[in-house]
Amino acid sequence: MAKTDRPLTEAERDEVENHLAIALGWFGDGADSASPDQKQQWIYETVNALRSKPPAEKHEDGMTMTAITLGCLWGQAVCGQFGWEWAAVSLEPGAEFYGVVSPSRSHVVFPLHYMQELLSDPERDHTSLLLYNMLKAGSLPPASPGKYSALG
Repeated sequence: MAKTDRPLTEAERDEVENHLAIALGWFGDGADSASPDQKQQWIYETVNALRSKPPAEKHEDGMTMTAITLGCLWGQAVCGQFGWEWAAVSLEPGAEFYGVVSPSRSHVVFPLHYMQELLSDPERDHTSLLLYNMLKAGSLPPASPGKYSALG
């Protein structure tokens, strides 16, 4: 099966927008006009704070919703800064996930899953700001258009 993507449906886009509104509400007045760089810094600090909580204070459902919300903010910041776009991406049969894709479809990041992994595994290196800065510097592994090389 070929790797493919499709635009998000209106309902899927609304879901992303709702989580964005929640995330921006967490960061207070003026968050919606903050730069993508500032939003990425907030995400990085928030993930660090959540990862440092004792396991007894982490509720799986709450962490999942937090991961989705932070993932939507992370992905939208990438879209706003680099011209990437949200899409429903299929890399294998029967598996479709929200991702942000480069214009050439050479690269994809699945920010909702990425944030979930960062929040659920405190042993994993926290690379959300590093990955963003790599995108900003154009320092990506080589990939051909349409290959959807997954990052994160």
